Amino acid sequence: MEIGGRELRLEPSTMLRFVETALRFMKNEITSSGNVHASEVEVPHTAQATEDEGDLELTDLVPLAFEVEMPETFFPDKEANNKRVIEERQKGIVSRYTDRLLDLFGKLFEMFVTDAELYHCAAILHRYVHGPLVSFCFREKELRCTEQVEQWNRTEELLQRVLDVLQRMHGDVVDAAAGLVGVRGEAEALSTQAAADAAEAAADAAATATAEGKEAEAATEVAVRAPQPTVSTALAAARALERHIAGAIDTSAEYLDHSEVYRQLMILQKKVKALTKSLA
Repeated sequence: MEIGGRELRLEPSTMLRFVETALRFMKNEITSSGNVHASEVEVPHTAQATEDEGDLELTDLVPLAFEVEMPETFFPDKEANNKRVIEERQKGIVSRYTDRLLDLFGKLFEMFVTDAELYHCAAILHRYVHGPLVSFCFREKELRCTEQVEQWNRTEELLQRVLDVLQRMHGDVVDAAAGLVGVRGEAEALSTQAAADAAEAAADAAATATAEGKEAEAATEVAVRAPQPTVSTALAAARALERHIAGAIDTSAEYLDHSEVYRQLMILQKKVKALTKSLA
């Protein structure tokens, strides 16, 4: 992309490091500059001249007026108060930083509409801020961009990229469903029966192919409006993922049905089918 005669390009590794650093700051693993814990602040001591050289140097003298006793209520727990003030200040900084970061990504989306790596980084960010279902929405956009690469279904390397996105989408759905009572255990139990569902994959894909676009968009809208996982939103995402996997399998079968990547797609399809049944 060119702006003002200069070509702008998003470097995937740089973007990923940027998002990872931003998340560390948002998790308070990195504090904002200037914020130091009260216990780390050194109390100034008095200075005295040494007998030999007459130079001023800090010694182990106690702070001024340290020996003067004061009522306990005169000075409240200053360290605790300072800690609370620092924590509240840090929360405000993180909140404002998060808003600006999301605004930045919104502007980047306007400039780099088909950049799969940008949506990948956005999914990581939104997963932390808004949860796995919103992350799933950005993964769908990442998948769409990835499948726009020419002959993505004819080379193992490009199909592997599609598989990676689908697996991360599966992780989003699993995490969204994990908070729902009994879902994870039931999904694991159903996975033993998933092999029998492989024969139904082609029929299911054909039956849903015509409605794929509209239903996928509907699932996205539901997830954005209700980022907190519910059975209905998690089920909508699982069904959308089933359609995406079926499409990838059908499109690549003619060229890569003998490859390991294709086999992994089939395995993932069985897992998603089991998860969908547990949510239905």
